[in-house]
Amino acid sequence: MDNLFNDLIQLEPTLVPEWSKPYHETDNPRTKAQKLQQQFRRCKNLKNRLGMLMNMYFIGELLDSLEDVDYKRVKLVLSPYQYEVSNKTFILFSEIGVTQLLRTKTLTTTQMKRLTKIEIQNLISRTKLFLTTTFEIQVGEGLSTEQLTNHNEVTWMTQYDDLLIQNSENTENSANSENTEDLRNSADLLNTEDNSNFTN
Repeated sequence: MDNLFNDLIQLEPTLVPEWSKPYHETDNPRTKAQKLQQQFRRCKNLKNRLGMLMNMYFIGELLDSLEDVDYKRVKLVLSPYQYEVSNKTFILFSEIGVTQLLRTKTLTTTQMKRLTKIEIQNLISRTKLFLTTTFEIQVGEGLSTEQLTNHNEVTWMTQYDDLLIQNSENTENSANSENTEDLRNSADLLNTEDNSNFTN
């Protein structure tokens, strides 16, 4: 999961190529879906990883734009695999940006199919947080991409070290608290024994 997250937060290349859809906007939804399927198969035969992902994204985008009747017609054109992967791909990259899809180095449609809804939502939250923080740092401090990558590594390591220190302090405080309580109990016990001896 961490490898996938790292692939989603790539910052290079800065400029990504434009990816055109293989249909005309005047085509009906069923025709659009069929042309996307055809292009997907071509990319699969050529082992074009990005092409496969982009066509799945476009199918998901098409489905998301349709009303019930056209939605059902297009769904009938798709295989169960295409329907599932296109939906998951669109949900993920409509949130974090299709630019991040084009920056991926290893992500595949097979990986997209294996993702659960919870995992997708988790990736969306983590990626959006990372990219938002990264953008703010880059704009505010004028860092280059290389400097920014190094800055992020240092930031995450610092946060991790702070967490370890905090956990250590909490453990130490907990131990001190227990020792204090033991001392109080011992003192109470001695006072009780002294009072008992005095009475006798």
